[in-house]
Amino acid sequence: MTSNLALLIVRIILVTALIFALSKAHATTCVYKTNDIGTVVGKGKTKNEAFSDAALQCFSRREKLYKIVKNIEHVPEEVTLTLIDICANLRCSK
Repeated sequence: MTSNLALLIVRIILVTALIFALSKAHATTCVYKTNDIGTVVGKGKTKNEAFSDAALQCFSRREKLYKIVKNIEHVPEEVTLTLIDICANLRCSK
């Protein structure tokens, strides 16, 4: 009985440590809400990493949406530059 209890306590401690480590891995978020591509949530260890993640997701979603709407395979360069500009200047609400 005592060894089972000790084993249970060790498991609880390990799971708690794992949950804590995972929560710290992405300690910061950047939330960007839009009407066309939905809510983008960038995650990272720092604000800059969270912003970069959100900007990359923003670009990917906008590029995909443009391809679907225009029914094309490749986005023109001038449109790509516009999408980059839009996503590089997003504002995090969190």
